[in-house]
Amino acid sequence: MRFASLLGTATTGALAGLALAGTLVSALSAPPTRTGTFNAPPALVEQSENSAPALTAPSTAFEAYSSLFTLSPRFEIVRQAGMHPIYHRDDKNRIDYFKLIGARQETVREVTISYIDEAEDDERIDSIEIDAFSNDGGDLVDSAYIKLGYDTNGMVKYYEMETPRGDATAETFPGTGNSNNIGVILPPAGQEVTLRNTQPWDGKAVSLSHVSQSTRA
Repeated sequence: MRFASLLGTATTGALAGLALAGTLVSALSAPPTRTGTFNAPPALVEQSENSAPALTAPSTAFEAYSSLFTLSPRFEIVRQAGMHPIYHRDDKNRIDYFKLIGARQETVREVTISYIDEAEDDERIDSIEIDAFSNDGGDLVDSAYIKLGYDTNGMVKYYEMETPRGDATAETFPGTGNSNNIGVILPPAGQEVTLRNTQPWDGKAVSLSHVSQSTRA
């Protein structure tokens, strides 16, 4: 399991009444070749699309859960200053792996992207894995796994998330104008956070960001 080396004998906290399927794959040392398919995620949060979850904590609580990615104002993988990406593409010209290189040419992030249906040229992302390494590129210091679920219009609606801090779930619902709100349930005690005015996402590309700069992968 991906977090075994990072957490030792510690157990991952579970959300009351919600179970996550699947385990994480081994940490990557080289760009992988993606040939398998993944099941689409089930519904995560049973909730009317027109009703918002209770706001019981500021959205900054999500930053404490993971500093490797964010859901607001859009889904982005956080790239710190001085990091630059090197991409790998599969045989359908989709980015299935990239790494972020630090100032001394060390690998400080590895990101693996899996797609819903390899056979049907589906560009929608099924899952994203992020490994973060120490500044010298040696030790695994953090990680995240994000599995996406889609609505009938092909837009991302659900997120299943795993980090060393525990398992979290999120669901989008209509916000103001063309924006979405995202209700997030965070470990360890099911803390609810609402991320408001987020951008709808079709799951077909991943943004990289740091400070005020963002690029599309």
